[in-house]
Amino acid sequence: MKIVVVGNIKGGVAKTATVNTIATILSKKNKVLLVDMDPQGSTTEHNLEDPSRIIDNNIKHVLLKKLPISSAIIELSDNLKIIPSEISLELTQFELISHSDHMYTLYDMISMLDSEIDYCIIDTPGSGNLLSKMTFVAADIIVMPVKPEFWGIKGIDITMTVIEECENVRKYVKKESLKVIIVPTLYMKKRQVDETMLEAIQEAYPDICSKAIIPFSEDIKKVYTEPKEQLQEGDKGYDEYKQLVKEIING
Repeated sequence: MKIVVVGNIKGGVAKTATVNTIATILSKKNKVLLVDMDPQGSTTEHNLEDPSRIIDNNIKHVLLKKLPISSAIIELSDNLKIIPSEISLELTQFELISHSDHMYTLYDMISMLDSEIDYCIIDTPGSGNLLSKMTFVAADIIVMPVKPEFWGIKGIDITMTVIEECENVRKYVKKESLKVIIVPTLYMKKRQVDETMLEAIQEAYPDICSKAIIPFSEDIKKVYTEPKEQLQEGDKGYDEYKQLVKEIING
């Protein structure tokens, strides 16, 4: 199983659209598990028509070891499943931090499914809190969506600092090197600020910047504003996400 974390402490970067689109594309030929580690629950709300039914059956209870991880899984399609989130996960951090092994808890739980899942895609909070750090420790690959703007670049710098801090913990459970892929999103071609900031990102991080440049499009917007909506072949941005998935697979 390959664990792919989609994260950036800067919000408004099409993180939910990226999580759901790469999971959908990968699930065409692989068994994929979505794990929503964001208390805001955008990925949960996007995929489940009635999120209220998972109040006692979600990632919070798994992390607190009150529920087996297998009992929290909801099937979305033959090859795609989800472990949902809910807003009280935010408060769980204060309980988790009292456990000596809290940084490894998520990794330990997901590892139980190693023989059943090909790719685990994890959505993260838009912050550098404990929940995000737990996902970074578990990751094989971190995909960092970045909007090409001034604060987008600052977001990369801060997120990379948090990732580096987590590497000191991650090395005890992961022998393989962590791969980071920065993917520009919501890019508006011929808009001067986007072109300038995209060039700055590519110059600052030439070795880890994706070949995929995800454009701003109404098709992509639907993925994070309309429940169950998925990017389809032929939609603007689909080919770019396919390129990103190729880099994940080859990673």
